[in-house]
Amino acid sequence: MVEVHSRQFCYVASWFLEAHCARRKAAEYKAVARGVPVEHDAEGFALVASVLNQETFVLMNRFMQRSIDDKAWQDLNAAMKFFTQIVRFHAPLALGQADRAAAPHSPGNV
Repeated sequence: MVEVHSRQFCYVASWFLEAHCARRKAAEYKAVARGVPVEHDAEGFALVASVLNQETFVLMNRFMQRSIDDKAWQDLNAAMKFFTQIVRFHAPLALGQADRAAAPHSPGNV
């Protein structure tokens, strides 16, 4: 694998996660405007899960470490954008799970 491929993978995966989050947020706004419950498509989550697997995290970690060691700032920038999108993707999911744990008898958990 050429050095540029890792950088391109990070940029593409970052863009993909950002687009998925934007699409999910737009669907939530439309559902709220119509007054219907929010439904998340399973296909979108399956695609995201295929990107966010253990191999991807290992690749990203090694790529970031090698970029720091080699002082390859463009590569590090790409990896950090990818990492940022991962955090942005998981934050609402984690907050949703924390809310459900805090209120175990809420209507959404029954």
